[in-house]
Amino acid sequence: MKTTLILVLSVAAYTSAYICCPGPSLTGSNEMIINSRGGFYDPKSKYAVEMTTATSVHYDAVHYKYALIQTTDAGGYRTHFKAITDFQQQVQYTILDDKCTKTAAPNPYDLCIPDDAVVLGRYEYAMGKVKGTEYKYNATLFGAKTTMIVTMTDDCIPFAVSTVTETEAGIMVSSGNYANITLGIKDPSVFNVPSICFHNNVVPDVNVDDENKVVKRIVQQRPKVDEF
Repeated sequence: MKTTLILVLSVAAYTSAYICCPGPSLTGSNEMIINSRGGFYDPKSKYAVEMTTATSVHYDAVHYKYALIQTTDAGGYRTHFKAITDFQQQVQYTILDDKCTKTAAPNPYDLCIPDDAVVLGRYEYAMGKVKGTEYKYNATLFGAKTTMIVTMTDDCIPFAVSTVTETEAGIMVSSGNYANITLGIKDPSVFNVPSICFHNNVVPDVNVDDENKVVKRIVQQRPKVDEF
């Protein structure tokens, strides 16, 4: 999820406060796929459900726009989520199924590897052809406290990610990999804002916990105890 969710490519320029920011390291506009598997657990009700997500990420380096399109399957239900961020206009649109929320754009540095990240280890892949470092750090994603474990290649290209996200509804755990990273934007329409989003002004200083909305929907639709 945007976990994943989320989740998942910085579009910020590199600064000394960060070990690396993957967006610019990919040399301009780029697209990628993130497939992840995990679960949700509500410690209060002891309810647990397996979750899988398929995410496409698109970054337009020319117009400074970012789009994330995600499908989540959990408990027999499918949820569609999309986030479109225009950093020049400082606006973000989040679409959950047929509802849209318009808010101020988030901090583009949120998903860079911070300089206080803990190095968990160095690894080699493809018989030593690809080398990378695994980092652990804390982040706030869509208003939710998240522990990030991210593997980056030495060229600052994302390779794998695991997240533990705490929301009001419960705890989400996800692990996934990045694939099909390509330069350029095949279909610019991914940045088109749907008409349902033009309904109100930007609400400043509001953290919209969109992943929490997805989880709450799963919880609300879960079977009763006697239906298991």
